[in-house]
Amino acid sequence: MVNSKSKKEYVHSTQPYVSKWRIFQRLYFIDPCIRVLSRREGSVLDLGCGGGAVTRTLARRLPNHKFYGIDISPNAIKKAKEIPSNINFRQANAANLPYPRSYFSAVISLEVLEHLQNVRKVLEEVNRVLKTGGYFYFSTPLEGDSATLYGLLRNNFGYDPHLPLYGHVQKFSYNSLVDKLSKAGFGVLETTYCAHFLNQLYSLCLKFIEKRMPPKLRTMFIPVSAMASLVSGIESFLLRKARGGLNVQIACRKL
Repeated sequence: MVNSKSKKEYVHSTQPYVSKWRIFQRLYFIDPCIRVLSRREGSVLDLGCGGGAVTRTLARRLPNHKFYGIDISPNAIKKAKEIPSNINFRQANAANLPYPRSYFSAVISLEVLEHLQNVRKVLEEVNRVLKTGGYFYFSTPLEGDSATLYGLLRNNFGYDPHLPLYGHVQKFSYNSLVDKLSKAGFGVLETTYCAHFLNQLYSLCLKFIEKRMPPKLRTMFIPVSAMASLVSGIESFLLRKARGGLNVQIACRKL
C-alpha cells in the first residue's frame, strides 16, 4: 500500500501478533474469522497478508490448520518472513494466484479488496483455488453504500472522505458486493457490520479538527478521542447485524 501524500510504501500488520489490547479488532475481525475457519480444517490462504500479524495470530489460535500468506509487495513479504513461523509467505498477485485448483479449504482477506483494481478477477481466482464447499471470509469498507454516512456524502454531494489517503480504488455498496460474489460462484452465509453512524461521524469530525488544530493542542484532544472510540465501538457491538456500518464482514462459501 502506498500513502499518496508521502509516496512511501506502508506495510500493515508488521507486529508479531495482533495485540490483545486491540479489543475491537479482535472482536469484529479476528474472532469471527476464527469461528469460520474452525468449521473445516485444512490449508488457509491469507490474501493480502502484509507483514503477517493477522496470519500469525490465526495460526497460533488454529494450530491444526496450515497457513499461507501472499502479498503483492515484496517488502511486505520480506517483513513477514523476518519473524519465524511455519507460515508459507510468498509474493504474488491476487489476480493470478500461484496455486493449483481446489488447493485451499479457506481463503481470508481483511481490508484488501478495496485496494484492488480487478475485483472480479480476484474473486474468480479465490473461487478457483478453493475446494468445493470451502470458505471465503473477508472484510471491506462500504464507502459507496448509501446506508452509510460516507456513501451518502459521496453519492449525493460528491465528497469522498477517503480520497486523499488509504489507496481505496473501490467504493463498494453491499448489493454490488453480493452481486460480484454470486457471479464468481459464492453463496453468502453470514454478514456482520461495524463502524456505524457514531464512528463515521467521529471520524469525519476528527479529520476536520486535525487539519485545523495546532499540534500542541492535539494531546488535549486524546481523552475525547478515546471516549469517542469507546462509545462508537459499543455502538457497533450492539448493531452487528444492522445495515449502515461502514465496514462489512462477509462469510461465504464456494458453491
